[in-house]
Amino acid sequence: MKNLLILLSIVAISMSAGSCKKVPGCMDQDADNYNFEAEEDDGTCYYSGGAVFYHDQATAQHYLDDGITQTKVFVDGTIEGYLSPNTHWSFIPDCNSTTAVTIPNYGLASAKSKTFTYQVKDQNNQLLTSGTFTIYGNQCTAVEVIY
Repeated sequence: MKNLLILLSIVAISMSAGSCKKVPGCMDQDADNYNFEAEEDDGTCYYSGGAVFYHDQATAQHYLDDGITQTKVFVDGTIEGYLSPNTHWSFIPDCNSTTAVTIPNYGLASAKSKTFTYQVKDQNNQLLTSGTFTIYGNQCTAVEVIY
């Protein structure tokens, strides 16, 4: 009986000690590796987000009026794609658009957001417009190009 009581005490102590340990993991729902079971943030969260570049009918018409046949979108100095003056949007496209310039799944590492610079140049590499935009984890940032 005494041995049984000692055994039960050891089991009870072991169970209570084990239940104090929290499940580690990423607790931010905007992170790519969010763990819904995590009870303690362990600093391992990583993020990605996207951006989409587009222009409206007025900008497309300004391009055509100025003889612009193609625009190139650069992000931090790297060309990301082309926008045609013959195409315009009456709505904000999403990061899955096949006709707009998209950066669909940009890795941000452990940063929840990152700011970038962009430039839009014509077919002769003349700068038309430039600016900055921010990509946030688990979001699509829309950037309207205005000319």
